[in-house]
Amino acid sequence: MWDWARNRLERRAAPRERGPFAAVARLYSGQSQPCTVLNLSETGAKLALTRNGVLPKEFELLIPAKNASWRVRVVWQDDRELGVYRV
Repeated sequence: MWDWARNRLERRAAPRERGPFAAVARLYSGQSQPCTVLNLSETGAKLALTRNGVLPKEFELLIPAKNASWRVRVVWQDDRELGVYRV
């Protein structure tokens, strides 16, 4: 589908819902890190970390406002922002 606002082809598999939504990245080690969901879809999300750090390749993403708990895998990370998809 063509994205007229950005003047380019939209390649995402599912439409996005804009955030922000408060969330928590719960690591399998038992630790957790607060984060913000900037946008999300049925297939994944773009996150912003509230503090510096690198998350593991897979973790559980809790989004209380959506009553959601997803197992996700990191696709990309740039400073404090990262993209994940549902596993």
